[in-house]
Amino acid sequence: MLFIIRAIADGASCYSEMEKELQNINPSILSSRLKELQDFGFVEKKIVSESPVKIEYKLTKKWKSFSQQIENIVNWSVEWM
Repeated sequence: MLFIIRAIADGASCYSEMEKELQNINPSILSSRLKELQDFGFVEKKIVSESPVKIEYKLTKKWKSFSQQIENIVNWSVEWM
């Protein structure tokens, strides 16, 4: 899942962009992982009304808050381990 989060953070907002970025990922795995990330509240799915309809994914405030905690743990471990 972190590969998907990294792809979104690096600017891949559409499913096809993520597939391209994550070259060998199985499409059904990508779909299920995106759904799980939405269920966790880490990724938001937005339907953009264009022609054709475009679906975008973005990281949520919840993910950003969680990632700051991970960064704190990493910094702590670098200092103390």
